[in-house]
Amino acid sequence: MNFKLGMRPTVSTGLLSVSYKALARLLILASVPASLFWYPILEVPNFGRITASEISLMALWVLTLVYYATLKKRSGARDQAFLILILATILGVLAALGSIAFSGAVGPVKELSLHMKRFGLAAVLPLALNCFASRRLYRWSPIVLLACILMMDLFSIFPNLQAGLMITSLKIDSPVLSERAAGMLSNPNDSAYIAICALASVIAMALAREKRRCWTNLLIGSAISGALATIVLSASRSGVLGFLAGSFFYIMMSRSSLIKKSLLIVLLALSAGVGLHYSDVFGRRMESALTYRLREVNVESRLQAQYVALRAAIENPLGVGFSNMPQATGRLSYGMAFFAIEESDSVYFDTILSAGFLGLAVLLLLYRTCWRYVGTSLPHPIESLLILKAGCVAVFVFGLASISPASIFVAPVAFFMVGSCALPRMGNPLVISSRKRNP
Repeated sequence: MNFKLGMRPTVSTGLLSVSYKALARLLILASVPASLFWYPILEVPNFGRITASEISLMALWVLTLVYYATLKKRSGARDQAFLILILATILGVLAALGSIAFSGAVGPVKELSLHMKRFGLAAVLPLALNCFASRRLYRWSPIVLLACILMMDLFSIFPNLQAGLMITSLKIDSPVLSERAAGMLSNPNDSAYIAICALASVIAMALAREKRRCWTNLLIGSAISGALATIVLSASRSGVLGFLAGSFFYIMMSRSSLIKKSLLIVLLALSAGVGLHYSDVFGRRMESALTYRLREVNVESRLQAQYVALRAAIENPLGVGFSNMPQATGRLSYGMAFFAIEESDSVYFDTILSAGFLGLAVLLLLYRTCWRYVGTSLPHPIESLLILKAGCVAVFVFGLASISPASIFVAPVAFFMVGSCALPRMGNPLVISSRKRNP
């Protein structure tokens, strides 16, 4: 296959060259793989370690915003993608203002940079995919995402490979986490979240193809088996919960035949059975969750942390910043299983405490904008877009028990999933109509 990323001499603005768009497309394709291989390039005061992934995303920011600013006509789809970027940035600004209001030990510059690194930079991907979409980018995207899924499985099955990774020095030395596979990452839950988001993108792009060929079915089958393997190996209960929520949404909303829906339910049941039979860790964690429910140790500690975070947020309605959470919750953690919380294991409660109640409103508005951008307002959703919306449902559920998608590893693939609806042949009428007006 000839690896050329849409190098055509026609540029809509008349200002940008072919190499400009080709570079942007390469950065888009590299965004998810680069986020999985944590590799610091340099260290900057108040900004911390700058990784290869962050440098590529910053370059994509510049290329995308310059392109967007030079457009002669604006469209509803691109404006929605731009709004996603703006809302994600506003969250960081609110957290910085919260740190000022709280007078915490960590200042606003570091707060904003921390937010941009783990969430804000990746928010450019929906706009970038809209601006630089091409058929070659559409063809290569599922292949790259599938490679990421299989790579995580490889590092999970052969953990000795992790010795050569820079992220190994950050892995948490915990007996609970050490027996759970994390792939190339430091957190097993993140590997499950990434696999699910990548799976939704791969299936959606494969279903959108005009001609279904043998290799397309092979692509879908490999992505499904690889993602399910990652979920089982990571033993992520929040990952399982998100995957089930997305699957339930798809089953309820899809116009597929009853046979196809039944096959999906059978596949889920078989996957659970295989996981329980072959993975002792997966079996113990699922059994513990079903037996003790809210009284399970891990679940109970998370609920306590979220309760403390909510109390601290009520005392500091403008927020305290992300890094000042231990300082704000130390006094309120008396009698708990912890002295203070660095994070509440919920993106919603973390946002309330770090960016205030206004920050939570912005986060929910961001989610709503992503939801609408994918195409939820369509009266009869197209199958490929419905898969992406199921992925969005999974992401919304992840946030109940983790800080995802506000993670340096998860944010790129989550925003890539949202932005993939703008690729050619995905059938999004909102994007198609806007592209006719402003190619």
